[in-house]
Amino acid sequence: MTTCSIRVWMDDEMQELTSAVMVNRQRTLAADPQCWADSDRTCLHRSGAPVQMMQLNHGIFDEASVSVIAFDTVREIGRLSGRSPDVRRFRPNVVVRLLRSAPFQEDEWVGGVLSFGDGDDAPAITVTMRDVRCSMVNLDPDSASPAPEVLKAVVRANQNNAGIYGGITRIGRLGVGQTILLHAATEKRERG
Repeated sequence: MTTCSIRVWMDDEMQELTSAVMVNRQRTLAADPQCWADSDRTCLHRSGAPVQMMQLNHGIFDEASVSVIAFDTVREIGRLSGRSPDVRRFRPNVVVRLLRSAPFQEDEWVGGVLSFGDGDDAPAITVTMRDVRCSMVNLDPDSASPAPEVLKAVVRANQNNAGIYGGITRIGRLGVGQTILLHAATEKRERG
């Protein structure tokens, strides 16, 4: 079985539904909003595969609790793969637009801290690792049609990495258009 987190885009903001769908490996169910309103039996008929619906009160994480990707990274992968840049392929919690336009800048953040706002009490995450991508990025978010050229582009361009993972170090509210600051990792001092 494969587990997929379903996200809905509204007014340029991403809102995650607190639901997930499990489908067999032979066919992946597209994120059909009507399917969520229907019964399991109707959903089974629409997907052509056994489906189990379940309610979750948290997200589904691969490696850490927060994933972040820059829109420049998504755009470059789209260009290299010949596909339109669709952030939904990458299932991030946060999408950022950077002042310096260049793809894969997120790699430089590992070990640092991202603060969402400029106050001492601003929400923050510690950037723990680069996001190693799997074949899920190949699936079209609307049709579930595979496009292996997407993952191939990620592999060729950045050693199979796109975005970062982080752990929450300070909780708080995030907002669209909010300033995000990177605090570089502090170097360990040698004892002498």
